[in-house]
Amino acid sequence: VASTRWTFESLIGITGMGSDVAADPCWQLDNTLRDSMDLDEKTHFQCKCMGVQVFDQNSCNFPGVGDYYTAEINQPEPPEPASMPDQPAEPVIPPAPNPPEDKYDQVQMVQYLNALVSYQDEMKIIQDNYRNQMDLYQIMADVYKSQMTKYQNDLATYTVARVSAVKAAEGIIMGMTDKVGWAYVNKKDPEIYFPWLFNTWIPQVEIVAVYLVIILVLIKRKDVK
Repeated sequence: VASTRWTFESLIGITGMGSDVAADPCWQLDNTLRDSMDLDEKTHFQCKCMGVQVFDQNSCNFPGVGDYYTAEINQPEPPEPASMPDQPAEPVIPPAPNPPEDKYDQVQMVQYLNALVSYQDEMKIIQDNYRNQMDLYQIMADVYKSQMTKYQNDLATYTVARVSAVKAAEGIIMGMTDKVGWAYVNKKDPEIYFPWLFNTWIPQVEIVAVYLVIILVLIKRKDVK
């Protein structure tokens, strides 16, 4: 019989290692459910020692997790490019001038031909404007495509960096919790911490007392001999 079991538990509790983990209800969830949660869900459910909060010492003070911190943890998500405007609508084609009923009336024919020339000029202006708008729209589409490609690459890099850092940090906590999680206690809750501390010291005092009695008995027996 040795007191090291309760001594170790007392040491873990007094130093506060695992205190924030013990206070985090997310770490009490089933492993499968916990692993299925993404970063947004861990933030939504206010997990203290999971997700990006694992790197906030005010929320989760656990040794070793800071080694996996990356700058992307506290950086905003890369901005998505502004949406493309609608494609220019096809122009409304005005009706062509009607030819005169009397094709032998020279005055009406001259007026018709002049109107037809003006109509053709107007049509050319409309078509040129529409063509210029479409060329400009195509340039904007090419720029947008390039911006979206860059955005998707940046977003992938950003997401992978955050997820990898969090997974590594949570792995440290999980590895330690699987081994010594039984010794964790929420030090910030006096109603839990002090009874727990009392229960870790009582066995040690009892063991020391038993050892002392055994030593005294052995000394007494030696004196008798």
